[in-house]
Amino acid sequence: MSALKTLLDDLMEQRTFRFEEPWRLSSRALSLAIPIVRTEYGERNYLVLEEISESNGVVDIMDSGEIRRLIVKNRVNKPVFIRGGVMVKGETQPRAVRFSVVVSPGEERQIEALCVHDVRPIRARARMRTTREVPIGLQMILYKGRQDELWEAIRYFRTTPRGRFHDTTDLTEIVEAFEEGDRTIREVIEKFPLIENQVGVAVIDAKGVLAIELFDHPDSWSAVAKGAGRKFAEVLAEESDFEVFKPDREGIMEAIRNFISKLADCEEREVFKSERARTSLLRGKDVYGEYTVLDGSVIHLMAVRRYPRLYPRVIEPYFEPEISEGPSSMGILRMVRWNESSIFNARLRAGTEKTIQTLRRVLEVLEEGGKPWAELESCLSKEMSTATLSKRLKNGLSQGLIVRSLRGNGRIVYELTAKGKALLERAKKKKKDGEESPK
Repeated sequence: MSALKTLLDDLMEQRTFRFEEPWRLSSRALSLAIPIVRTEYGERNYLVLEEISESNGVVDIMDSGEIRRLIVKNRVNKPVFIRGGVMVKGETQPRAVRFSVVVSPGEERQIEALCVHDVRPIRARARMRTTREVPIGLQMILYKGRQDELWEAIRYFRTTPRGRFHDTTDLTEIVEAFEEGDRTIREVIEKFPLIENQVGVAVIDAKGVLAIELFDHPDSWSAVAKGAGRKFAEVLAEESDFEVFKPDREGIMEAIRNFISKLADCEEREVFKSERARTSLLRGKDVYGEYTVLDGSVIHLMAVRRYPRLYPRVIEPYFEPEISEGPSSMGILRMVRWNESSIFNARLRAGTEKTIQTLRRVLEVLEEGGKPWAELESCLSKEMSTATLSKRLKNGLSQGLIVRSLRGNGRIVYELTAKGKALLERAKKKKKDGEESPK
């Protein structure tokens, strides 16, 4: 905590960090961005992922084959800092990096991530590239690490008034569509402040400080400033019909000091550690955040105000299909009910138990990798009839657990989606916990 305390004391007293004049999109804007500059700083001993190019090396990002893991290989001759909230995509399931990490030169490391598209299949070792960042309204969910809550939030986020409605549940595509379809969002990104010696920003709305993000060096902030502008754009784009909000310097500084004092009181949990670096998550009564230390000094801090749930809690699952095996055997299969602890829970009538078991077997076989119809039929021929297999595939497709893909050779294969894989993992964990519990 000593490295963080040193930083927070500096911010509070503005010794080497200084809060500059507020920026807002217009006189009707309801939120402000306060640039943070640093007057004294040393030589930087790392690079941030956003500034890596072919000229100074390569950082490989690949799918590990697990929902919550990515593989990163650093081919640069300096440590590379990867920020929590950065999204990556490729010929596989897109992810968001859950918290910041530092990858040493030549190191290959698995890093934690959350899926941001629930019905996309996983392809192990598929190459990925960076894209946009998770919007600030979803940042807290990353720190909490709740995959189910993130998927639920994305489904709500795509229907917000500014976002309109998007058919996809791919957050990378939703965020890109926001930018392309909203002139005000584009204007915020274009005009987002970047001044000399800037190392970060504080974003303030009517309730006080919404977020603070800062680095130890201006070069790091310059590399990520455009992405930060996108992350905060929806908040900074909000305007009233009249000029009802006038910035007050003393009120702004009081809000900032109050936020910093809350960070000082946070509990922290170390989530990443290497020989030279570590990252800890922060959690307090009103704030969530993270900070990363390299060679004994904080190089990055990100903190957000703890906000109430931005979307309605789903009482029923977002799919509740009726599965019929005949006139006398209708049941409602609750395959994914994220707000309950049960897995493969069902309101049963005759025949539904077998339906659950056979669908689960199909998912387990697909967990080994995508398979064409003939191979699936061969694998499961001793366990179910061809007609039953066909029905289970339809069940899985309709529920977003299975997806049908076209391979380069023209063959159609069935693959497990992120939602289907997560369901199996939870089922296995529940079974394991049950076996380990005392009788």
